[in-house]
Amino acid sequence: MRSLITGVGGFAGSHLADCLLAQGGAGDDVWGCDLTAAPRPYLSPRVTLLGADLRDPQAARDLVERTRPDRVYHLAGHALVGDSWANPWETIETNLRAQVNLLEAVVASGRPTRMLVVGSADEYGRAGNASEPIDEERPLRPDSPYSVSKAAQDLLELQYFLRYGLPIVRVRPFNH
Repeated sequence: MRSLITGVGGFAGSHLADCLLAQGGAGDDVWGCDLTAAPRPYLSPRVTLLGADLRDPQAARDLVERTRPDRVYHLAGHALVGDSWANPWETIETNLRAQVNLLEAVVASGRPTRMLVVGSADEYGRAGNASEPIDEERPLRPDSPYSVSKAAQDLLELQYFLRYGLPIVRVRPFNH
């Protein structure tokens, strides 16, 4: 099994890499992508680290072509709500452009690549009162540029599933 983790240099990505390596067999390959391939002491040396700016369509195609993943775990992007207010367009553009480029690269590869795309509970907006449950049935009510970008990613993933049949798993985790 060949796995590609975008945003592998982040907190969640590096821990996911460790988990995949611990669960995988001897023939499993874990590839990681971040903006640069600069060494990270906390990242397992068994992860093949590549630098790629997924906002560039060619970089996304080259990444998918080189890694030929069976699975993609897409974690890369701007992830700070507060910072998204300082530069809303950068957050929206970065998260959406990288998402579209990665989806297009997977479609172009022709491989049956399964994708996990990590959204955010922020897509639901504020809960209101503490007794109000938040589950998948709750309408999306994003309330920051960050959460708007994550909700838009979520809807794009749905469209690529509907149009191309891509096996995409969408999650909206709460703080971890």
